[in-house]
Amino acid sequence: MKKKIVTKEDILAVLEEIRRLREDFNRQQEVIIKLREDFNRHEERIGRLYEEIRRLREDFNRLSNRVELKISAIGARWGILSEESFREGMRFVLENYFKARVDKWKYYDSEGYVYGEPTEIEVDLLITDSERILIEIKASVDRSDIAELKRIGELYEKATGVKPKLIMVSPFVTGRAIKLAKKLGIEIISGIPI
Repeated sequence: MKKKIVTKEDILAVLEEIRRLREDFNRQQEVIIKLREDFNRHEERIGRLYEEIRRLREDFNRLSNRVELKISAIGARWGILSEESFREGMRFVLENYFKARVDKWKYYDSEGYVYGEPTEIEVDLLITDSERILIEIKASVDRSDIAELKRIGELYEKATGVKPKLIMVSPFVTGRAIKLAKKLGIEIISGIPI
């Protein structure tokens, strides 16, 4: 094998190749720096977008809570108006066509039997020649409402000496309330059970 002698041209060619490699390297460094700057700008934009989404979520939650409160208030008001309309309609029918008397039974529960503390009790009372019927009209009924009416009935009996019949009237009654009412002997008049 022959040894090749390196010429000045060979050295110049290698140096030229090194110079081109350095230029390529510098161009690649510039591209990497530009990409890093772009990435940092995008990262800042993403951070601002994330913050804006967080603020929008907070705004949405506040608005959602306000809407929910408004709907609840409207529903509560509608329930009160519906109950009162039904109550007055029943009063008219019972007093004018069945000669029964519809009244309110108001009693101060000084021992706190019904609610655990002294309070004024008020419930609708239907009086016929042979019966006393306590009627509670509510927009919706759950177990606690049934238990409450049972305690009111027991308080009425204790205060008057007359055992009343108990009736709960509502368009919405839970299955748990129906089960407890049957067990306690309370009649339910309802639309659709929920």
